[in-house]
Amino acid sequence: MAASAEGLIKSPPLPVSEHSLWKAVILCVSYANLCFVNVWTDLSNRHLGFFRKQPFSQQELMAVSFDILLFALLLWIPICLVTRFGNRRSKLILKGCALVGMIIPLNALRKSILATVPSLPKLTSLPLRILLVLACVTAGIFLIARKGHLAGKALSAILLLLSPIMPVVVARCSWDIYTNPPIEKPLAKFLPQAAGAPHLLWFIFDEWDEALSFTRRPANLELPELDRWRAGSFYASDAFSPNRDTIVSVPSLVAGKTFVDKELAGSDELLMTYDRKQPAQRLTAQPSIFSQALSMGFNVGIAGNYLPYCRLFSSTTCDWHCNVEFHPQEWEYPLSVGQLMTLFARRQVRTIPLALRFGLDLPVDAVSEESLVGATYRQIRDAALRSVVDPRLNLVFIHWDIPHPPGKFDANTGEFANGPSRTYLDNLKLVDLTVRDIRLALGRIGRWDDSTILITSDHPLRLDHWDSSALAPASAGRLTQGSTVPFILKLAGQNEGFTYAK
Repeated sequence: MAASAEGLIKSPPLPVSEHSLWKAVILCVSYANLCFVNVWTDLSNRHLGFFRKQPFSQQELMAVSFDILLFALLLWIPICLVTRFGNRRSKLILKGCALVGMIIPLNALRKSILATVPSLPKLTSLPLRILLVLACVTAGIFLIARKGHLAGKALSAILLLLSPIMPVVVARCSWDIYTNPPIEKPLAKFLPQAAGAPHLLWFIFDEWDEALSFTRRPANLELPELDRWRAGSFYASDAFSPNRDTIVSVPSLVAGKTFVDKELAGSDELLMTYDRKQPAQRLTAQPSIFSQALSMGFNVGIAGNYLPYCRLFSSTTCDWHCNVEFHPQEWEYPLSVGQLMTLFARRQVRTIPLALRFGLDLPVDAVSEESLVGATYRQIRDAALRSVVDPRLNLVFIHWDIPHPPGKFDANTGEFANGPSRTYLDNLKLVDLTVRDIRLALGRIGRWDDSTILITSDHPLRLDHWDSSALAPASAGRLTQGSTVPFILKLAGQNEGFTYAK
């Protein structure tokens, strides 16, 4: 990078010119900026704001900018020292490091491309990445040995040409943060309820499969609470979800329309397609079970994950979370500039090929990674237990993040844990424990009998979305793709079960 600057490489062991020093600064900043291109891709992606609880902030913008400038400074200092005091061999080594070091921004660029074009991961397997790294190293050695002068000029020209990227991206991100803040809908006021007002609970368990839970349950999986609910409720054994994706299925369920496609339209809007011959419709403008309940004078409580419920739907109480086990911590928790700098730097160190294998990692003082296992579930569970026993609420809607893979619960110990031994079947056990806790909570306040409760799912388990090791242990046998979801409806006062098989 800066080693390719002709003024520096050719300088005699005398004070270098101010022009060369500033050129080295520009080259170092340009190179450091390229190493963070995947972070800029995320910050520049307006669609990601839809899934974030914490909006894009100036803190994030400052953190990545400071990281880049600090990295550039760490590069610039040795360059100046070698240029001022180094011999020809040290300058050649510096130039070689600059050429080989281009692997880092190229890898960051690869990650940013994969983030925006999901169909490409099949082309970037580990053997192919190893071959690309070896090819880059070989090409760097050849260029240094044979064409060192030209390679330095070419690299210098490329970095100078790309140097305006950082100020442009900073300006664009600043403008987006200023002009596109996410807006949550104002909460409706609690309305007084007469004695005997309805109490309806609707639980959607994400990616809950009917076959693995009931009709083709593995022999060693016990779900006593779910069996108890099914035995005393209306049970549809052949129920289908509106869509295989949550972002289409859940809006279909709450709006009562079978949408077929969606388009993100900012951080607080979805454009839903109901009829492909007609223009897409704003989801926030569609009647929903929530708006109808409010219009009838009932109080509505919502809690969930993934979809920004508090921005999309009106309600009396609302609590939603993005899943920090799949998304960065800053999406869910407000972090300081220093914490964000550490997080961003740590992620970029991990993108360096073989970095973790050689023990290269940075400590992090933000929310610990261990505490993130099950964090979203615990937050939703707390909100759910508050809502189902709140005597003011008539309709309570809970979108749980389980049993969505990968496994994060140890069914043997009853504790949250990640790792290859945790599977989807462990998560199913957590569903069973969850509905038990709901039943006990309702029983303690005497509201079990007079509550109508629907438990179902947004879509079945999608085998093509997950590695087989995340789904079931080898002892469970080969899994087959199912098409049905559980549908268990306990009516108020119901004591006997009924199975509907059509």
